Amino acid sequence: MQDFDNNCPYSEEEAAHMLRDVSEAYYFTVSAAEKFNNLTAVHKHQLEKAVDRAADLGKLVDTLAKIVKDEI
Repeated sequence: MQDFDNNCPYSEEEAAHMLRDVSEAYYFTVSAAEKFNNLTAVHKHQLEKAVDRAADLGKLVDTLAKIVKDEI
């Protein structure tokens, strides 16, 4: 495993913890959107917003994972 670039402000462990935390948040957001979908009283626009938030967080996970992969 290569050392992190000296310009990187985070250690390998810190970057891994950030990735784990964001991944967990993504999982919980997707789970919440799924449960929200099962409610009969939900409005379509509310469900669409929940799915959009989950998708945005998924993009963040992908970006952070790429950064970590490139640095390690």
